[in-house]
Amino acid sequence: MITYANLSSLFTDIITTLDKLSALQMEKLNAAKQRNLELLDHCMKQEQAFSMSLRGYEQKRNRILKELQLADIPLTQLPSHVPAEKYTEFSKLAESLRHSYEIYTSSEQTARTVLERDLKQIEQALKQRGLDPELTPTAFHTTSPSHTDLKV
Repeated sequence: MITYANLSSLFTDIITTLDKLSALQMEKLNAAKQRNLELLDHCMKQEQAFSMSLRGYEQKRNRILKELQLADIPLTQLPSHVPAEKYTEFSKLAESLRHSYEIYTSSEQTARTVLERDLKQIEQALKQRGLDPELTPTAFHTTSPSHTDLKV
C-alpha cells in the first residue's frame, strides 16, 4: 500500500539526486575550464546515470501520486492537498525540491554555456585547418533537452 511516507521518501531521494547533480555540474564546469577531457567524460557518464535515476523517480512519483489521488496537483499546491498533519512536512519538502531544482538548472545552464563556447572554439579551429566540423568525430551537440525537467 502506498502511503505519504513513500512520497516523502521519494521527494527526499529526488532532492539528494538534484543536489549531487548540481555538485557534478560544478565539477564538469571546472573540468571544462581546465581542459581535462578525462574528468569531463567521467562527469558526463555520472550525469547520464543520475538522469536515468531521475527518470525512474519520475515514473515512481507518477505512480505514487496517482495512487494517492494527487496526480494532477502541481508540486507548489501539493501541501494543501495532503492530510493536515503532513502539511508542514510536505511544505518543507516541496520548497526544498523547488530550491534544489533551481540550483541544479542554474548550474547546468552555466556548465552548458561553457561547454558550448568551448565547442565553438574547437569548430573554429577545425575550420581554420580546412576540416569540416560536422564530419569530424569530435563534433557533438549539446542542444538536446535536459532529462531532468520536473513539473513544478
